Amino acid sequence: MTAAENSTVWVIDRLAFTNIMYEAHKMKLKQYMEVINNVQLFHCLLNDEKAALAESLYEKHYIKGSSAL
Repeated sequence: MTAAENSTVWVIDRLAFTNIMYEAHKMKLKQYMEVINNVQLFHCLLNDEKAALAESLYEKHYIKGSSAL
């Protein structure tokens, strides 16, 4: 590749990127666990089951007024 104009390129190595993604994933799981622990329906689950539930969750965002289906 050849730059068409003077440019600045930001680079991150694979290990740093992996670590950043891992920490972000851990933080998201912690948030999910907080929600799960505050839902009465899930109080009967073991901690391992709650963790498995948190691992299986994913977020889906919708624009106001759009169909959820």
